[in-house]
Amino acid sequence: MEELKFKSIEEILQYAINEESEAGIFYGEQAKQTTNLELKKVWEQLSHDELRHKAILSALLEKMENGEELITYSNEDVKDYIPFNPKVKEYNEMEMAIITAIQNENNAYFMYKHLSEKVANTNHSNILLTLANEELKHKQSLMYELGS
Repeated sequence: MEELKFKSIEEILQYAINEESEAGIFYGEQAKQTTNLELKKVWEQLSHDELRHKAILSALLEKMENGEELITYSNEDVKDYIPFNPKVKEYNEMEMAIITAIQNENNAYFMYKHLSEKVANTNHSNILLTLANEELKHKQSLMYELGS
């Protein structure tokens, strides 16, 4: 994965908001394309969760822009996210979509976890840590689907 460089926590949150939006759209499209009802429910839930995450992050960004939180942040802080490397084999289109989703959830988990450690406001930190844990649960459910 490429190294991400940001000049401020606001840039990071805006990046995360965009990523959540794209993930929500991606999962929604996957839900429409699959004929597997169980997998369709997984995709729909993920889409819903990602759009909820976007709303949470947008609210947090708005509070920060209104001066409710001052965060010191270095460009060197965002690095070394652990990629998900699936086994080498032939995957069908749906499996590749799931692998892509796993990688996205993995990256989001590490970013939110890292950010939760940088935020001075305990409530904001807890929000980011909750999002990190939700992303980890998403990754685990997708890995289960990939193994099924």
